[in-house]
Amino acid sequence: MRLCVVVILGLVYSSIVTLRTIPFSGDRVKQIIAAASYLDGNGFTLPVTDAADLSRTTFKPLQNWPIWYSYLIACVEKLTGDLL
Repeated sequence: MRLCVVVILGLVYSSIVTLRTIPFSGDRVKQIIAAASYLDGNGFTLPVTDAADLSRTTFKPLQNWPIWYSYLIACVEKLTGDLL
C-alpha cells in the first residue's frame, strides 16, 4: 500500500515539474485554457468567439488531447492559485 502511495505521489510530482518546465507552445496553451474553462464550470472546453457576433462565445470540447494534463493544471491552480 505504501509503495502505491509513493508511486502515485512521484508521478504527480514529476508531472507538475514537467508542466512547469516545458516552454509555452500551442499545445500547452490549449491545456491551460481548458483547465481554466473547467474551473469556470464549462468543462474541458475551449472558448470560441463567433466572428460575425463578437459578443457570442461558444465552448468546443477539448478533443484529441489527454484530459489528464488539463485536470492536473486545474488541481495545481486550486492548490497554488496559479495556472502557470
